[in-house]
Amino acid sequence: MHENLAECNRYVACQHETDHEWFCPPGESFNPRNLQCEPACPTARGFILSVVGVILVVATAEAFFCDGIPSGMRIRFPLPEICNEYISCHHGTEHEWRCPVGRFFSQRSQRCVNACDPSEAINICAGLINNILLRPPLSEFPFSCRRHYECIGGNMITRECPPGTFFSQLDQGCGSIREDFCIPD
Repeated sequence: MHENLAECNRYVACQHETDHEWFCPPGESFNPRNLQCEPACPTARGFILSVVGVILVVATAEAFFCDGIPSGMRIRFPLPEICNEYISCHHGTEHEWRCPVGRFFSQRSQRCVNACDPSEAINICAGLINNILLRPPLSEFPFSCRRHYECIGGNMITRECPPGTFFSQLDQGCGSIREDFCIPD
């Protein structure tokens, strides 16, 4: 069982490797720590939830990878060798999740699947909506503060900000504020 991050009065229970969505009674919300419906939405996140030996939630953090990505989108964990974990983006917060044992996250299909597609580790735009702007993946670190990618049809199109400006994934464009981890030209 795990929470529906978009709506706190819903939860997902897995039966025979199939997700089924359930609703809490009116006025109640699903509490993932207690695995039951309770009177209020949880406000703090960041815990480990283990059900039948499967870790569903690993951690929660302020956005970095999810900067500028619409709520509800899921992105593959940024290290190519990790194929069974993903990050769910919700309201400026990142929620790290792990697929059930033997399953792998597909950013293209936005769910856990039976096989790992290594090409998705290379193409950070797979499965994302058009016109999202992303900073280069960790595999390209260190990278220029002007360089970024635009997602078009699930493909990465290299873009560069004009001289004297810096790319901001959070602001989805070029501007005068430089992010800390990039290399100025």
